[in-house]
Amino acid sequence: MKLNYPLRIFVTIALIVLAAYFWKTDGVDRGLDLKGGASLTYRLNMDEIPPREREEVLLSTVKVIEERINSLGLRDVKVDALPPVQFEVQFPGRESTEVERIKNILTRLGRLEFRILAEGSFAEAQERMRREMGEAYPGAPEGYAWVEGRPSAENPNPAPSLVILEEFQEQKEVDRLEQMKLDPEIAANPDSLAEVDKQLEDAQRALAAILKKNYFTGADLSASKLGVRMNTRGPGRIVDFGMKPGRMQDFEDFTTKNVKKQMGIIIDGKMDSYPTIQSPLPGEGIITGGGQFGFDEREADDLVTVLRSGSLEVDIALQSEFAIGPSLGEASVKRGILATAIGFGAVMLFMIGSYLFPGLVAIFALVMNLLLIMGALAFAQAQLSLPGIAGVILTVGMAVDANILVFERIREERKLGKSLAAAVKAGYDRAFVTIVDANVTTLFTAVVLYAITTGQVRGFAATLIGGILASMFTALFVTKTIFGWLIDKGLITELKMPVGFRLPKLAFMRNRMPWIMGSVVLIVAGYFGFQAVGQEKYDIEFIGGQRVVIALDEKLPIQDVKARISSGGFRDATVVSVKSDRVTEEHLGKLDLATASDSFQITVAAFTPKERDQVISFLETEFADELSPEGLHIDPNPDAGKLLVKLSFRETVDEARVMKVFEATEGVVEPEVRSAEGQQAEVVVGFAGMEEQFRENLQHSLADEDLTLTTPMPMKSFVDPQTAQRHRDDAIKAVVISLIFQILYIYFRFHGASFGFAAVIALVHDVLITLGAIALFSSLGLVNVKINLPIIAAILTLIGYSMNDSIVVFDRIRENMGRGRTQMSEVIDLSINQTMSRTIRTSITTLLVVAVLFIVNFGAASVLEGFAFVLIIGVLTGTYSSIFVASPMLLFLPYHYLRNRLVFWGTVAVSVVGVVMSLFGGAEITQIGGFTLTLPMLLALVYPIWFLIDLVRWLFLSDADRALNRVLRDQGGHA
Repeated sequence: MKLNYPLRIFVTIALIVLAAYFWKTDGVDRGLDLKGGASLTYRLNMDEIPPREREEVLLSTVKVIEERINSLGLRDVKVDALPPVQFEVQFPGRESTEVERIKNILTRLGRLEFRILAEGSFAEAQERMRREMGEAYPGAPEGYAWVEGRPSAENPNPAPSLVILEEFQEQKEVDRLEQMKLDPEIAANPDSLAEVDKQLEDAQRALAAILKKNYFTGADLSASKLGVRMNTRGPGRIVDFGMKPGRMQDFEDFTTKNVKKQMGIIIDGKMDSYPTIQSPLPGEGIITGGGQFGFDEREADDLVTVLRSGSLEVDIALQSEFAIGPSLGEASVKRGILATAIGFGAVMLFMIGSYLFPGLVAIFALVMNLLLIMGALAFAQAQLSLPGIAGVILTVGMAVDANILVFERIREERKLGKSLAAAVKAGYDRAFVTIVDANVTTLFTAVVLYAITTGQVRGFAATLIGGILASMFTALFVTKTIFGWLIDKGLITELKMPVGFRLPKLAFMRNRMPWIMGSVVLIVAGYFGFQAVGQEKYDIEFIGGQRVVIALDEKLPIQDVKARISSGGFRDATVVSVKSDRVTEEHLGKLDLATASDSFQITVAAFTPKERDQVISFLETEFADELSPEGLHIDPNPDAGKLLVKLSFRETVDEARVMKVFEATEGVVEPEVRSAEGQQAEVVVGFAGMEEQFRENLQHSLADEDLTLTTPMPMKSFVDPQTAQRHRDDAIKAVVISLIFQILYIYFRFHGASFGFAAVIALVHDVLITLGAIALFSSLGLVNVKINLPIIAAILTLIGYSMNDSIVVFDRIRENMGRGRTQMSEVIDLSINQTMSRTIRTSITTLLVVAVLFIVNFGAASVLEGFAFVLIIGVLTGTYSSIFVASPMLLFLPYHYLRNRLVFWGTVAVSVVGVVMSLFGGAEITQIGGFTLTLPMLLALVYPIWFLIDLVRWLFLSDADRALNRVLRDQGGHA
């Protein structure tokens, strides 16, 4: 082979060096699911905001949120606007208690109002009337409003306060005039409309004037800060505030006018406090609140943070939440590394055992492939997520596919008597088109997945795209360079490979009936089984709800946990035992997940943030005695300027190890270990910065020392129905677009509809059988596999893999069709037998890595368990369908279409009408089990039923070639 070896070797070495450099210097950042933290998605209530103004409101909201986060001293927190009405906040490495506090700060509107309370006797009379009349109470009198009190520990149910609306009459007049403008008679008369406009302008000026003198909000503040006031318990915290220069005199006039009256301080619609104005306030004042003795430090600090950052223009609501503790993330990393190592070792042994020296070259290419992926992730500063690890592991199995295609081709060419150089050249030349075709179809699905999805699934798609491109480069460029250079230099004169699989030459087309009939039965059973299972097969990403993993200090029977949760009113809750992520010897290998566990995954139908909070509160109360303690608690006042840090570890620690952690923590001064016994420790430290910064620095030190803290709820996930609907829409869109790409690519590459439709039928076969397996194993509780976005990613990967397998056979069929054989069945049989060795070997390598991935993650409440399960089913069905489904369809489809075109197009038209009608719903006809039949559904099934009937007829034909040739001759068609 005459190649430009210096250039090729330079490119190869340069890429290796660059990838290693970026990986070493920049590293690959872990996603939230691997290092712990939370991802929160919020929706802005923009119903009253004109569409043209929504982008501006969204951006201003994001700015306020960023300012609040910056005020807390948090680093590495990312806020992204998700137009048109959403934004996402990511907190890497945060404990659950810290996330809950941050969520509370983010969702507070920050609206501050000052109102004068109604006089005592009048207010008391109204309160008595409101209490005695109950629901019959007509409401606050004109010019007044009731404001609910803010609950506190000392007073959980405060009475509401009656405040004066000084601007009531002016606001009433403005509302009356605005309503007049809507009167058709006035709107049609220009003179009348002009008069009303003039009156409205006067009324609005009067309203603005009285508001300026009597109404003050947080927008009028120039500064706010923490203050201290002595009380019977010692120093209590208050919030000092000052007015903007333009409002200072107005505020002084306001307080002068209302001396000896109570001024209500209202925060986010709740009465926080109502101090009496003792004397005029010259543009400043204090806010007291919290409990009876004032704010605690955190309450006051949070209020200052909210006030300083400004108020939100609209309400925001939590739409989805994913929170995972650092301990669970670290366990996922360890399982990912273990699965990668075992999978790589298994593939390496298989390749060397199958191909000897060429196998070693393939392993070198595989190592380079992994290096290029990690280097690319580091260069792009992309995060590696849990599904991303799955993409890396999957690449290990799929990357050798191209090498196997080349090696099998080289083996064939050598059998034909060609020289080593000629055989290697022909092997690469003949395999090139097949490799490109097979990888491009998988690349299509990965690109679609990346374009449509977000978050962790997008990380998987990015990793898969990188893996496909890297594997094509290493297989077609690097290994070819290695073999060519060694042969040209005379360093190798032979590529000895063990004898391939000695498989009998089978007549697949003649024995097509049992295989296709078996597939038909599985497809029908899988489809109706999938429909019959109902909503249970869907994860909360597709139907909404709340999922929590609880970690206990003791093992409990799963039936006991189910009963206790059901007694709390959550009767539809799903409880699954989870493999413990503890690493102490006490917990290793001694846990029967079927009977008892110390960790459980609980899924509840909670669709609003309020319901979500109720679930969390119930679990914290119900399992208060068994839940693992929160691993990190900080008391800010053991000594002046010191922090008392209480730690609960998952491992046994000693004083020396704890001291090492704190000495390595940036910013810590004079650490003193007061106690370190068993899994508990107390440390007193000095720290000049903010508490949040200390937490973050401490987390880094704990990770470096390989220590993890306990957490009662290591994983929380919440999805509201709107987000779930969007996920469903994205999933359907991704699958449909991917299938369209596959059909178009096959059609143009093979210049015939039969190849494209045969491949699609094989895809439908694989997907339906996989969906049936998901429904069966999920409903029986055998595997934690419910349909969510990672599972859709696995199904799309399955589609690419199945198409990959079919293309290898199709390419060989196309090649053999031009060699003088007249019977299509002979061409198909020959092609399948020629590619059988490759099919088996590539299936084994991919199956090895996904099986390892499944075994390592089985029972760990990881998304990779279901992901790997789907890929196992997909590899098996994809391999099977490329031989026993897609190939026979090349004989059947021309016969099916040409034999009766009128019936074909008629049934297709009826089914299309049914599909269109189903988009608009349909009346229920009957139910079979849990499966509901509708008229649109029945119409949509017309063509599939006709297809199956015609297929069964065809299977009973003794000579499929003769039947096809007769139809072709009669109809003047072509295959």
